[in-house]
Amino acid sequence: MRGRVKRKEIVYMSIQKEQIKTCLENANGFLNTAKNCMGTAVYCSAPYFTNLGIACELFLKAIAMQKNPDGQYLKKHLLADLMNDLPKEDKTEIEKRFNASGNSIKLEEFLRQCENPFVEWRYEFEQEKININVTALEKFAETLKQYCEEI
Repeated sequence: MRGRVKRKEIVYMSIQKEQIKTCLENANGFLNTAKNCMGTAVYCSAPYFTNLGIACELFLKAIAMQKNPDGQYLKKHLLADLMNDLPKEDKTEIEKRFNASGNSIKLEEFLRQCENPFVEWRYEFEQEKININVTALEKFAETLKQYCEEI
């Protein structure tokens, strides 16, 4: 007897305009918390990468909320999915800025390598090994922050 395969659903959330401000404040808060992890006497990699990852997610969701007429955004954690859900002109501009920021890796490749830092790093102790391009994740977060400030 065959097992049933459960199809994955794409879930979108609708949001009110005033909630976009809160989303951006939270994204900036997580980014600042990540930066504070670097300034401590004891370097905390899991909190650092987890906070950077959630900051990136929230920046991407805030962009989607602002650009979508009904304020919808994709309810997922995967950075590539959130990025691909953005309007083409936003994706292109973010990619251009990221690729011009001196990274050794292009955005498309980075998103393949660093799919889900929020989930991977918050349970870092369960993993044998996690590879991450630290500089690229930092620059991606900063690129998204700057882009959100301009739109």
